[in-house]
Amino acid sequence: MNTVTAMNTAVKTASVSLVVDNEVAKMTLREIADLIGVRFSNLETSMNRLVERQVIRKPATQNFEKINNLGFAVTVKDYVFEGEQGRLDSIVLIAQNVPEFTRQLVDRWNYLEEKLKTANNTPVNPYADFEETDWIELALKKTRENKQLITLHHRKSVDSHSMTRLLGAKKGATKVKEALTALRTAGYIERVYDENNKPCGYVANDSAIPFCSMNAHYQLSFTVDVLPVLVELGVLEEEQKAALTLPKPNNTIMIQNKATIMIRQNVGSLEHFGL
Repeated sequence: MNTVTAMNTAVKTASVSLVVDNEVAKMTLREIADLIGVRFSNLETSMNRLVERQVIRKPATQNFEKINNLGFAVTVKDYVFEGEQGRLDSIVLIAQNVPEFTRQLVDRWNYLEEKLKTANNTPVNPYADFEETDWIELALKKTRENKQLITLHHRKSVDSHSMTRLLGAKKGATKVKEALTALRTAGYIERVYDENNKPCGYVANDSAIPFCSMNAHYQLSFTVDVLPVLVELGVLEEEQKAALTLPKPNNTIMIQNKATIMIRQNVGSLEHFGL
C-alpha cells in the first residue's frame, strides 16, 4: 500500500540542488521529495517504516541551512543517500510508494554519476581564476627561473670539478670519502654497481642537480655550490670552507671575460632552486 501522497504530478527540478563530491554521488531526502513532488514528512515516514522492516538502511543524517517562508535562515535535519547503497535504497523507497516516479529518480542518479565521472576525468586548470596581475607575476617568475637555469648551465660547463680538486685533497683522501658518503646518506647521490656487484661510480639524484653533474661513466663533478651543502652536512666547518683554495675554472675564455668571477659570487643563489 502506498503511504506517500503526491503533491502534484509535475516533476520539480528547479529546486533540486544536486550534490556531487569527488568520491560519490549524493542526494538528500529533501532533494528527492522536491524532485518527485511529494511532502518531505510523508517520505520520511515511509522511509522510517522501511528501515524498521530492514528493507533499506537508514541513511546518515546531516543538518542543512535553508531559508523559510518568512525569509529567515533555519537549520533543518536531512538524510543523505550516497554511493551505490544510497542509490539502491532511495530507488526502493520511491518504487514502493510512488512507483511512477522511479524512472525519474533513476535518471537523476545516472546524471549525477555521469557528472561525477566527467569531473574526475577533467584536469584541474590551475590558471582558471588568474587575473592580469597574476599572469604578469607568472611571467616574471618564469623569467627568473630561466635566468637561474642559464646560470646553472654556465656554472656547470666552466666551473665544475671532481670532489678531490674542489677540496684540494689527494685522490682517495679521507675528506673526499667523507664528503661522498655524506651526500649519499643525505640522498643527493647513489652508488652504482657493475654486473659483478662491484662499485663503479655514482648517479646524481634530482636534489643534487643544482651543484652536481654526471658523465656517461658515472663520474661526478661538482660546482662550488656543493660547499654550503657539505657545511650543512657537517663535512666542512665554515672556517675550512673559507680557507679552501678553489681550482681554476676549466674554460679560459670565460676567465678572460671575467664571467667566472660573477658565477662564483653567486654561490648559494640556487640553494632553494628546484627542478
